Amino acid sequence: MTDPSSLRAGVLRSGMLAAWGSAWLAGDASLDEAARGVGETPERPPTAVGAPAGWHRQDVVHQVVGLPTEPAAVSLAWALGHLEAGGVQRLRTVLPAPGDVTGLPPAQSFRAAALEAGQGVVTVGSDAALGLVPSEARHGSALEGSVLVVTWQVHALGEVRWVPERLGDADLAFARTLGDATRDLVGLDVAALPRELVDAVRALRSGGGRSPELPDGYAPRARTLLERALAVGDAVDLARATSGAVVHRHDIAGRDAALRELAAAARRAAAASLDGYRPETLARLLAAGQRNDARGRELSDERDGRG
Repeated sequence: MTDPSSLRAGVLRSGMLAAWGSAWLAGDASLDEAARGVGETPERPPTAVGAPAGWHRQDVVHQVVGLPTEPAAVSLAWALGHLEAGGVQRLRTVLPAPGDVTGLPPAQSFRAAALEAGQGVVTVGSDAALGLVPSEARHGSALEGSVLVVTWQVHALGEVRWVPERLGDADLAFARTLGDATRDLVGLDVAALPRELVDAVRALRSGGGRSPELPDGYAPRARTLLERALAVGDAVDLARATSGAVVHRHDIAGRDAALRELAAAARRAAAASLDGYRPETLARLLAAGQRNDARGRELSDERDGRG
């Protein structure tokens, strides 16, 4: 099971909502594709005990709470339609940690919630931005059927200015930090690090790991950067979970400092890669008529189902 505070957990939840939500808002993905992208699974009855009213038993469902003018929880599909109607053009990811609030808007309620969760999503394009922070709860039982409910709490942010980091700059900064930090880690007393971590940080310089599926609007460089960032995040989690037999006090300080640098670099690289969505404008224009018809039918179906 993924640690809910880990970088991978943040990417799987907030990162995928930002990526696939942006693709839907741009007209480059259907509601079904967006739902699959964020990990929502197809419905299969019966209703799980303890699940939100109206939901059938599923592996994962998403609901959004606190949208303006929406007093009750709504489905993710409904929420995306609400955001589009309000002028939202895309979603971006924030992956903060104590001592590193890069990209966080100043609204205190959102900052506190996003810091506690280690993740969040911010809307872009409307006059009054919104922030969404996820929490998870499993309802039901293995015998009667269970469902993992991901609840996105909405926070009002006011006006938020955002200048996306250039992907090339983010890639270069990540490579520099990765080289420095891994060199520091490998240079420590061997007894201070487990063998599997030494092997992992050496391999990180040239490789990555598997990342979640992204929409077509992401360039290969963004996908590669995300893979490498997730691999670094996994290695940091491993290092923090295995303290090793540290011999010298300076090894402890060196290890902690290097791990902090790696973790911060991985978060920033992951956020920059996820913010690198660039829809194919020409293809979107050519398909605009068909997309708009399909979107109208999808949202109509969602309203009918909700009623």
